[in-house]
Amino acid sequence: MDDKHSVKATGEEAEKVAVSDLKSWDGIFCKFLKTKMSSVEALSQMASGRDGYAAACLCLYAIKRGKVVGVSCPSLDISKCTLSPRRTFFLLDLLPLSAEELKLGPSAVKEQALPLLRRFLERVQGDGGENGEPAIKHLGFADTTVGPRAAPVIFSALPSSLESLSLQGNELGREEIERLAEAARAGRVSCVRTLNLNETGVDDEGMQILSSAFVEVKPLKIERLLLQGGAFVKGPTLFSLLRGDTLPILKELQLDECQMSPGSLTALAQRVKGGELRSLENLGFEGILETDDDGEDEYQEVVLDFDAALVAFARALDRASVPLLKHLNLRGVWVS
Repeated sequence: MDDKHSVKATGEEAEKVAVSDLKSWDGIFCKFLKTKMSSVEALSQMASGRDGYAAACLCLYAIKRGKVVGVSCPSLDISKCTLSPRRTFFLLDLLPLSAEELKLGPSAVKEQALPLLRRFLERVQGDGGENGEPAIKHLGFADTTVGPRAAPVIFSALPSSLESLSLQGNELGREEIERLAEAARAGRVSCVRTLNLNETGVDDEGMQILSSAFVEVKPLKIERLLLQGGAFVKGPTLFSLLRGDTLPILKELQLDECQMSPGSLTALAQRVKGGELRSLENLGFEGILETDDDGEDEYQEVVLDFDAALVAFARALDRASVPLLKHLNLRGVWVS
């Protein structure tokens, strides 16, 4: 295809292609691309299996080379891709500059794919397209794909352009958390605004490791911190994490279905009352699971009863402490 046959797309209502254009293969392909590429979901589906692989490669190549003006590929989800690592990364090498969001699955994270994954992540480091590569801003992974072997590769090569990182559904043990903490110390999460650790099994030990790293590189730009399903039994965990000087623009904190003890609740209440979360707009507290304090805890002497800790937390949510709070989800939280 050559540039004289480029066709401009006009949003949802595609403009008509001249009859003369349809006499060439270029014109026919451009018409096909504008018709079939009505959504990023369509391209993601084509790219995820053998039947649509060739067409997906051709589409990405045409977009990258500017053959279809106005058509972009802002995101690609190949979390269900069944292709070999070699084919997966051949496809990813064709990502156009417009690509900002990417979700990867087992085909890109399995052991034999890791050298290719490292090379790819090192290429998309966010230089504004000066090297002809996209700047990935939103990166996510399918459930149960990030493990002890993949974590060192992923976290050591995280693109500096990242604005959101989703590890949801991936069990993060101590080793994985330590690698993520190393990435934070290296400045690889300095632009991250959304950190999704939902359903990762993060607990007191893991959060303490992360908190220590965050303090070393404060302030961070994180606006959304998602910790659904975590287990925070010790008061110092949340007390060390939720600091105004570390997370000064935190707007959303999700603690839905977390295991929490009286000590951890009391620590959270103290942080709120102390004005450490003044930027908070959205707080998720749905279905909090009551658990006992684990051993000695400096907060046990303050509040021993779970219900009393909940009341103290609720009282801390006043206008003076959280003046911007707009959404508070306490569904499933009961005080006897």
